[in-house]
Amino acid sequence: MSSQIKRIGLVSIALGWFWDFLFWDRTPGISFAIYIALCILAGLFLLYSNKQKTSLKIMGLLIPIVVFSGFTFIRQEPFSLLLSIGCSLLLLQIMAMSLFQADWLSYGVVDYLIGFIRIWQSVFVHPITVSSGVTEPKNETRKQNSSRQIWQVVRGTALALPVVVIYSLLLCSADIVFAQKMSSFLDIFNLENMPELIIRIIVILAIAYALMGAYVHAVVKRSSGELYGNKHAIRPFLGFTEAAIVLGSVTILFTAFVIVQFQYFFGGQTNIHIDGYTYSEYARRGFGELLIVAIFTLILLLGLSHIVKREGSLKRKGFSWLGSIMVGLVGIILVSAFKRLLLYESAYGFTRLRTYTHVFMIWLGILLAITILLEITNHLQFFSNAALLIGLGFSLTINFLNVDGIIVQRNVQRTVQHEEIDTAYLASLSTDAVPMLVSLFTSPESDILTKDALGASLACMVQIHPSYKKPIQDWQSFQLSHWWAERALKSIEHQLSNYNLSQIGSQWQATSPEKYTYPCQSSVRID
Repeated sequence: MSSQIKRIGLVSIALGWFWDFLFWDRTPGISFAIYIALCILAGLFLLYSNKQKTSLKIMGLLIPIVVFSGFTFIRQEPFSLLLSIGCSLLLLQIMAMSLFQADWLSYGVVDYLIGFIRIWQSVFVHPITVSSGVTEPKNETRKQNSSRQIWQVVRGTALALPVVVIYSLLLCSADIVFAQKMSSFLDIFNLENMPELIIRIIVILAIAYALMGAYVHAVVKRSSGELYGNKHAIRPFLGFTEAAIVLGSVTILFTAFVIVQFQYFFGGQTNIHIDGYTYSEYARRGFGELLIVAIFTLILLLGLSHIVKREGSLKRKGFSWLGSIMVGLVGIILVSAFKRLLLYESAYGFTRLRTYTHVFMIWLGILLAITILLEITNHLQFFSNAALLIGLGFSLTINFLNVDGIIVQRNVQRTVQHEEIDTAYLASLSTDAVPMLVSLFTSPESDILTKDALGASLACMVQIHPSYKKPIQDWQSFQLSHWWAERALKSIEHQLSNYNLSQIGSQWQATSPEKYTYPCQSSVRID
């Protein structure tokens, strides 16, 4: 086995152990960002030790990877966390499959698909093939033979361990006497936690196996450098006339819809009352469907651009302008959907899903504008990278906004219109919401009833979710969001002690100093 493969194997095993050290039986916190940094440093070490160089464009991916992994210990709102982890892993995969590739900014959809398939194939297959299929030269030294035998022993032990564990558990279950003998044998070595230890070893080896495949793919198995981004994955077969009929028909339909929108929806609340709808009912009825229309239109345009034959400049320009007009009308439809969502939020308040959709529609509108520009300039093959950048922009926006904090702020602002605060829903939010709740609770601008309700939400939080005020035990679990919440709650500990918490069945409720009772569990719609 080559020294490079052995080095990758040892680095992967070390990273498997670090995973156990950082994550096992601990709440994720700063540990994810540290682990991503270790994986990147390990990859750079493997490149440096083999005297390999990569392009600065690939190394530029390190900046967004660091940013997104850093957000995992700043935010605790679930979707923000999911986006940060997902973007970090996605960019790491792009980096792994592109170290020695041609310009990754020229990737098309097919390039991404093939690249992801190949890297996951490497994760499952390469650790076996490279460790067993590499032959040494005929003049192999005794030291190389010894090293190879040691590696074979390690590999054999790793394969045998889970098999022996499974058979041992089955045999112990089948025979009580054998189980007692096995228990006595383990007691000799004081291995009371042997099952947990074995599981941890198996997990460490599984992670090391996957990382080894990824590093082999990135460092050893170089790609040919051929890109498909500027080529048609499918040979165009549909005529321009058929495509023009499809685009023209959809454009006419969208035009009719936009005219109705200007007459009724954009015309104001009075027009909607004529047809028996309230403003909020009209908004609730449509924004989801209009959002789907916008997404499907992008798919339609991209699909047609790959299968339509466009010989000659006239047909190319005709297709581009028809597509651009269709997408432009979708932009107007998206404005209608956005306005519907604003009305829905003003009527029923802000929730996480409504806030996600709010931000998503803004970025989708930007993607529509970029799509028109790419189509007119005949560069639609770069749509995949544009979509990737829009996705990263959406994820960054969600993390920068502090979704739970925004929900608290906007719902409290609705009290100016004499709307009630759903204290139970606010109590169900993550620690990201606590600083904003405390700030508004202690603000001299908040009226007595608003402070009363916000205090009830905070009291419910502390009662139902003790982790809000529980100190972090392990440094691996350190989370800025949790730390900020802990400090904020400590500053109003005396005021919250004036709220009485009681339980009726499985439901908790808070009674405020003003003698108002607030439920702690929420029944609010999440859409």
